[in-house]
Amino acid sequence: MKFLIEGENVIKKFSRSRIVYFKFYFLAAIMFLIPIIRSFFKTKIPFPDIYIIAIPLAIGFLLILITEIMVRTGSFYITNYRVASVRGFLRKTIDSCTYDKIVNVKVIQTFLQRILNIGTIDITTFQRTEILFDSVGNPSKIERLIYSQMEKQAEKKQPPAQTPSDKI
Repeated sequence: MKFLIEGENVIKKFSRSRIVYFKFYFLAAIMFLIPIIRSFFKTKIPFPDIYIIAIPLAIGFLLILITEIMVRTGSFYITNYRVASVRGFLRKTIDSCTYDKIVNVKVIQTFLQRILNIGTIDITTFQRTEILFDSVGNPSKIERLIYSQMEKQAEKKQPPAQTPSDKI
């Protein structure tokens, strides 16, 4: 991971949930079933059989390929120093923020997303910019992990407490 700085360790890496792309996988499965269903019903169609088999299979493979690219091109990282969102296939975009600049971490879920345990994590910074971890699985656990890392960073930055003997 080229975007990490020296001494930075990845605590958790995750990506978008595949459940979000269920409709594309379902459509690909239907495309794979068309040649099988066609074999049961031999009717006179003006196209040769090879087209009835090859075209739906090609569309199915393309759907799966494009869906996998969409799933894998968005990665989210929680490190010991910051949170980062890395997106892109040909052009990469990296949004990151150190823990001391984070103002708020919000989990956004619709009713269906709560049932499927997926959601969007909206991280707001001091500059009012947002870093979105969209369509991630188990968003509440990720939110707790971000808050625990924020607490660890705050503990590191606090000066040691002065004892009465230090004041002399």
